Order: sequence, then C-alpha cells, then structure tokens
Amino acid sequence: MSALLSSGGFTLAKWMTNDEEMLHSFDADSLAKEATLKVGLGFSVLGLVWEPKTDVFRFNVSLTAATSPVTKRKVLSCIAGLFDPSGWIAPVLISLKIFMQSLWLVTKEWDTPLPDSEIERWREFEQDLKDLPSIAIPRWIGFTNDSYVELHGFADASKFAYAAVIYVRLVSQGEVRVSLLTAKTKVAPIKTLSIPRLELCAAHLLAKLAASVASAEEYVDVPLHLWSDSKTTLHWIHGLPARWPVVVANRCADVINLAPKARWHYVNTKHNPADVASRGCSVPALREDKLWWLGPEALVESAQPWSFEKDEFLLGESDSAGSVTLIQSDVVSEDCEIITRFSSYTRLRRVMVYLLRFVTKLAARRNVQLSLSFEPATDESISVSELDAAALQLCRMTQIALFSTEINCVESGKAFGHRHGLRNLCPMLKGGLLRVGGRLDNSQLQYDCKHQIILPEKSKLVELLTDHLHKVTLHGGARLIIAHLRQRYWIHKSAAVVGARLRRCVVCLCYRSATVSQRMSDLPAVRVTPARLFENSGVDYAGPFRLKASNHRGNWSYKGYMAIFVCMSTKAVHLEAVSAYDTKSFIAAFRRFTARRGPCRHLYSDQGTNFVGADAELRRLHAKSSEFYKSVITILSDQFETTWHFNPPGSPHFGGLWESGVKSVKHHLKRMIGDAMLTYEEFSTLLTQIEAVLNSRPLTPLPSAPEPESVLSPAHLIIGEPSFIVAEPPLTRENVSTLERWKRITQFTQLFWERWSKEYLQTLQKRCKWQLPKRNLAVGDIVLVKDELTPCARWPLAKIIEVHLGRDGLVRVATIATARGSYKRPVVKLIGLLEQ
Repeated sequence: MSALLSSGGFTLAKWMTNDEEMLHSFDADSLAKEATLKVGLGFSVLGLVWEPKTDVFRFNVSLTAATSPVTKRKVLSCIAGLFDPSGWIAPVLISLKIFMQSLWLVTKEWDTPLPDSEIERWREFEQDLKDLPSIAIPRWIGFTNDSYVELHGFADASKFAYAAVIYVRLVSQGEVRVSLLTAKTKVAPIKTLSIPRLELCAAHLLAKLAASVASAEEYVDVPLHLWSDSKTTLHWIHGLPARWPVVVANRCADVINLAPKARWHYVNTKHNPADVASRGCSVPALREDKLWWLGPEALVESAQPWSFEKDEFLLGESDSAGSVTLIQSDVVSEDCEIITRFSSYTRLRRVMVYLLRFVTKLAARRNVQLSLSFEPATDESISVSELDAAALQLCRMTQIALFSTEINCVESGKAFGHRHGLRNLCPMLKGGLLRVGGRLDNSQLQYDCKHQIILPEKSKLVELLTDHLHKVTLHGGARLIIAHLRQRYWIHKSAAVVGARLRRCVVCLCYRSATVSQRMSDLPAVRVTPARLFENSGVDYAGPFRLKASNHRGNWSYKGYMAIFVCMSTKAVHLEAVSAYDTKSFIAAFRRFTARRGPCRHLYSDQGTNFVGADAELRRLHAKSSEFYKSVITILSDQFETTWHFNPPGSPHFGGLWESGVKSVKHHLKRMIGDAMLTYEEFSTLLTQIEAVLNSRPLTPLPSAPEPESVLSPAHLIIGEPSFIVAEPPLTRENVSTLERWKRITQFTQLFWERWSKEYLQTLQKRCKWQLPKRNLAVGDIVLVKDELTPCARWPLAKIIEVHLGRDGLVRVATIATARGSYKRPVVKLIGLLEQ
C-alpha cells in the first residue's frame, strides 16, 4: 500500500505500531512523533487515544472552565465532544442524552443559564466524566483464522431510553472468548410510549445494528443470535405482521427484512447487558461492570448459550404444538387480541366456533387432553350448543386476562378487600368461570339467572355484548338491555357501561342529539347604521297563493307569490305581488321596487334558486346590453350599484328580519282572505294595505303617553306620519316658503334618526337566546347533517373540511364534505359526532 501510494506522489508518514520489530523497520522521517513503546504514551486515533504499549483504547475528555455559565449550548457542546463511534461507553452517554432531553422542558433558549438544580446535576456529570480516561478497551478481540465466530445481540428499553448491543463470540481450540463489539442507544420520545412499544423499538434498533455489522466481510454468513427480555416483542416478531396494528406490523416487518437469518431468543432481564445501556450508569460503575464488557456468563460457560432459557422464539419455525394449548394457557392477555379485532358479537362467536373445532380436532389427532367442554357438530352448520360453548370460552378468556387476581383469591379462599366491587356478590368459581354467588340459590330460576357470569366493565367483550343486545332489542334503552344482560351476565357498574355504549350509537344519536349552537353574533353594520330608506334591503318570497284570472264565470286559477323587501335599518317593508316563481318575475318586481323606493345598493337574501338566477341575470344584462343601455347602466351603477349578499344554504335564522316580516304578512293575509280566491289586482291591493299597516307598527315599546305621534314607526320616514291617524285641519292657507318647507322635512328626518339611535337601537342589545359561546367546530370533525325533509336515520354523515370564522372568532358556518359533494351549512344544521 505504501509503495503504491508513493508511486503516485502520496508518501505515507507518521507510522506507529505496537510491534517493536516493525517499528524499527521504518525510517525515522516516516514515523510518528515520539514513536516509542512507552507506558502511558498515547496517540489520537479517530477521536480516541490508542496506547501502543498496552494496545488499548482510552477516551480523552476536555471540559470547559467551571467558571463559565452553564447553558444548554454548553451542555450540548460537551456531549458532542465525546466521540464514541462504537458505542463502548453508551451507558454513560445515554445518561447525558437523557439529561439534555430534560433541558428542553426547562428552558427553550440556548444561552439562558440553567436553573440551580440542573446546574448541580451537570456538575455531577462533569465530575464523573473526569474519570472516563480510566476505562481501557482492548483493541484486539482475539480473532484468529481458525476461530468459530458467532454474533449475539441484545435489546432492552426503559421509560427513558432504549438500547442495542452486539457481542462477538469466538471459539478457538475449546476456549471461548466474548468481546463487546458495538452498541447504540436512543432516548425515548417525549411523547409517552408504552414499554412494549419501546421494547419493539429496541428490537428494531438491534436489527438495524446487526444488519450493519453482518455486512462487514469478517461477519458474512456468521450465525446471528438476537436476544430480548420482552416476551411481548418476541411474540410480535414471531407472529405474522398482518395480525398486529399498523405501527407494530411495520416495525416487525422491518425487523424480519433486516435480519432474516437471525434466531430470536428470550433472555432474563438480569442477564441482559442492554439493560445497562437503556438505564445509564456512572463511569466507575461502567468500568467494573463485567456484564457490559463480557456479556452474559452463559455465552462463555455454555456450548450452546441459546439453550439456557427454555422460552425460545425462532423465525420460520412452527408453533403448532403450542397452538393446541393456546386457549387454556394462563397467558391469555395476548390471546384476547382476537376479541379486539371484531366489531360484531355474532361474527366473533361464529369465528370462535371454528377455532374451537380446529383445536379440538388437532388435539384429538395428537392425543392431547383439553379442558374444554366442546362437542363439535356432525355437520358443517353451526349448532346452538357450539355457539354457547364459544360464548363461555370468550368469557373465560376475558376473565383470565382481567380477573386473574380475583380468580386466585377465590381459588385460595382469600377474602376480597372491603372496597372491592365484587365483594358483595360472593363470587364463586364454577367450570373455570367466575360467577355470582348471590342469595338466590333457593329460587326456581335457571342456573345462569341465579349465578351469572361476572364480566369486567372495561372489556371489549362487554362492549360487543351491549351493542349486540341494543340491536336485538331494536335500539332499546339502557334498562331493557341491562335486564337482558342479567339473564346470564353480571357486569360491574352496568348502568354506566351500557349508557356509555348507547351514547355511541349513531342511529340513536340522530334522534337524541341536539344540533350545534353558537353564541348569537353581533348585528351587522347595515342594521345599526343610519342609511337612506331601502338602501340596504333584505328580500324573501312567500306563497304560493291561489289567484284567479278574473271575476267572470269559467275563469281559471293559477299560483301567485309575494315578494317582501325589508329595510335593514328601519324595518320598513315593501310588498310586491309576483305572478310566478322565476327569475323573470322577480326582476320585474325588483324594478318596481327600486322605481318607487330608490336604488338598492345592498340586497340580502337566502340562496333561493330564483334569487341566484336573478343575480346571474343582472350580470348578464350588464354584459350583453347594447352600447346605449350599457353606458346608461354603467353611469347608474357607479352611484346605485346593487351588491347581492347570499346567506349560507339552510340558514333561515340568518335572515330573521325578513322571515319575521313574512310571518306578519301571513298573519293578516290568512284572516283577510280566508277561503276566498282573489284576482291579481285584488291581491296586489291587499298587499299594499298590509304594507301600510306593517309600516305603522312601532319600532319601540309603547310609551305611557297616549299620543300616537310619540311612537316611532317606519311610516314616519316614508310619509312623515303613521298611515293610520286622525285627520288634522288643513294648513293650506298658511304661507310657508319652499325653503322653510325643505328645512322642516330635513329637520324631521334628522329627528327621526336621532330618536332611532336613542330609542330603537337600544332595544337590540339583548340576545334572546344563544347567549354563551360554545366550542368551535374544527376541520376534521365528523358530523351529521340535519335535513327536515328526510327521516333522522337517513341523515348523511359529513366531515368538516373548512370553517368560516366570524368577526368575533366564532364559527357559525362550515364547509362540509359528504358522499355527494361539499357545500356550506350553518352549524345549527350539524350534529357533532366525533371531534378531531
């Protein structure tokens, strides 16, 4: 290598070796500085210190001055300065990593001094790190050409971190030597994970580390043994990934793909060296820890170390023999997973019947005795007795998983605690099932009614049973379902359990739940700001009404409608008779309205099809008219442009002003028309009279004074006085100039708006309902969409994809997505089911 590089002009220098003869073979110029084999003389190698004389590696630690402030930046810098590529001092470094992670919960600033308690902890770490150079790691692991090589990896996790460590086991001439090869650690996420999940993460880390080591030339095709002290993790790895939740399945699939030839074994925690790295330790403790540096003693003492634990999990091997005793095993907490995979009690029982048939036939073929009272049916159809046996087996599995302590107490004759929920039931064990002892032995009830099977309230089986009986009883109530359950089962706190399940029934929720509400919003500016009469108006349709063509014989009838325009400021109304419910008729009515009341700049309405079409028609008229009309419309639109505002679909309360006006008009129409049929002229005349009556209504509560002039009404602004008052003497003989008359009219208008501001506006302060703010709907919430035209059970499910905030930050309108598309709806039409 040296000659090859020298030929290209790259001369190697600074040679150093631990062999004295080879050291003398180099020229003095090519040797490293002070290249002598002295005790204690070390050379920096990849961040480590190598001592050639003793052929060991040591760590060099350089700490900052103690006088400098301790900040998060300083701590991280010191930790990063400890270079340990092989993970030999991983138990020490993981303690520092855990400390660094805890600092994020204390302070978020890099240069802010740490609290005194954290500084004290860091000083202890610094004092401990000063002893790190005392640890010596041999460079040579004993590898020879005739050595039999094995790799052994260990994984473990704690609530703070998880770790993986790999040892190389060398057997040469009957001598066994085990050396630490490499290790890797990771801190646990701040988001709390269960210990089994962390153990699986440790196994995944071990598989990645083993794949990296096995890719080296020295360890290709070397037997690989991986160890874990978590039987849950080994069970996950040994099973089919498709059986587990998505996260577990993905991890298990990665483990199998990374180390397909690995043999997984169980190791007791006290023999697991990865336990040291997952919990952390001090430098003196690590220096003296033989388990960390040499691995478990069984790796040296036993010819086949994987046989020293009876529980072994090997990838690719069958466990059919274990499946015979699967159901009657004491470790049933894993087997209850079959219950959690079903959402139907009926289907669960049928699957359990097929499982019991398979186990029974397999046990008979292998001459294994089962403690199961199960008689398979002679034909393929499932019998009632098989379904009952399956139900009992499901109860037995649930009790063993969740009532193991109670079963042990009953078997040993011990009494339950004074506060135990089952103490007053006097439980007994019959046929492997925990049943109610009770006081009804002398009754003539059936055995299951006298001694019900006790089931825990927090179990999936109880949920499935409750849902099943809820459907069987045609969505019966809680008392009915509890009565059915008590015929065979006794569920602790049954009322709370059944009530909670019934509240999750979507069908019952449609009939029981109230729609979402929100605090009543502030009035829009057009309602509380003085403006010209009908400058800001709301419009709505009412009808149909039956009209006749004429008063002659043989006349025909047709449908007529009424358009109501309401001034947003003064509540003045304008009524128009409309001959049809279409855009053309509405445009004609709107023209009559603006001709008599003046231009309307802002028009508010619901999203009726005729109103939407009218808005499009006005835009089309402006775009396609002749040049003459186009120029005239453009000039007028600069001063009197009508802007159309539509309320969200299905929200009539957004237009309460004109909805109230429609109600008032119908009040008079019904009493005046009765069962008569009017002509168009008669109908239009009647609407004009009703309009005069409504415009004479007082805007404020009636005062104690009897004079009608003292009551403020919209008619005061329209004609200067109420429509219905006593006639006054004529004043035509008074000589009043035009200017004086104009001043009086202007003064009267100003007085109206002054009284309107002082008297009328104050009546709008109160919120009649929806006084308190409620939770805002959020994107991702699942809701039911209320529809008055369909039964509750057919209301569609929807997901909120956008919310529309009001000026006060409250959501009153949301955009929802259903199976038929997306559209806007007010929150009062939505029933919340599931929050994001």
